[in-house]
Amino acid sequence: RTVGWAEPVSLLPTSHVELVASILNGGIFRGQGPALRLLDGASAVAFLALTGTVFKRLGSSYGLYSLGSLAMALVVNLDGLTRYVAVIFPIFMALASWRQRAVVAVPLVTLSLMLMGLMASMFAKWYFVG
Repeated sequence: RTVGWAEPVSLLPTSHVELVASILNGGIFRGQGPALRLLDGASAVAFLALTGTVFKRLGSSYGLYSLGSLAMALVVNLDGLTRYVAVIFPIFMALASWRQRAVVAVPLVTLSLMLMGLMASMFAKWYFVG
């Protein structure tokens, strides 16, 4: 069975396999393949890791909500994953609990600002950003 852009639904979609293969052979770092897929993969890994923090700080109901939201996005395709994880609010609630620690907060805010600037400039030049 296929959905969306004829992408088959499976536990290991084609986009996941292509990203891992492209990272292992170094092709994505040489400009081969969609570079935004690397950002989507990094978002997936980061948000999966942060789901553990959600379980610990906010409880199982928010943790299961976060895990389920990620699972729905990951089962289909990696393309545009950053826009799907942007609405998983319990993860951002858990991140907000780190605001007292400047060691964590300053690099996180700096990274967020850099990514926002990059994506905004790409969007302004009519590039696909997500």
